[in-house]
Amino acid sequence: MRIRIRTAFISLVGSALGALVGVLVWARRRRRPILEDDTIDMAPPPPSRNGRLPIPEIDIPIQDFSFQVVEAFLVGSGEYRLCQGENTIGQHTSNMVRLPEASPYHAVIEIDAERAEFMDWQPQAPSEINGQAVAVGERYPLADGDEIRIGLTTLQFIRR
Repeated sequence: MRIRIRTAFISLVGSALGALVGVLVWARRRRRPILEDDTIDMAPPPPSRNGRLPIPEIDIPIQDFSFQVVEAFLVGSGEYRLCQGENTIGQHTSNMVRLPEASPYHAVIEIDAERAEFMDWQPQAPSEINGQAVAVGERYPLADGDEIRIGLTTLQFIRR
C-alpha cells in the first residue's frame, strides 16, 4: 500500500512540475514587451497610375559595387584564367590552378588592379621565377611574360 501511494505521489508531483514549467514558458512568451520596432504601419502605399503598387526607390552608390576586371592567365600545359584576389596553385581539387605534379597546396598568385605577386608555400619543392629560386613565404612581383616553374611544369604569366 505504501509503495502505491509513494509512486502515485511521485507521478503526481512530476506531472504538476511539467505543467507548471509549460505554463511559465507560455506566460513568459505572452508577456514579452512590445518594442517600438514591433509596431507595423498597416496602411498600404497608394497605388501608382497604372494601378500597381509603386516600386520603392533605393539609392545605392555605384562606387560600392565597382571593381576592375583583371585579365591574367597562366599558360603552359593548359591555359588557366586568373581572377582578381588569391589564385591558389596545387594538385588539390580546391585550387584554381590544378597541377598534378605539385604539392596539394603549393603556391598562390595574388592579383589586384595594379600588381600581381607570387608566393611559394612548399619548402620541399621550391618554385622558380625566370630561373631564380623563390624563397618560401616571400612575395615576388610578377610582370607580363614571367615564367614560373612549379615542379616539372613551366607556366608563363600573361596579363592583358
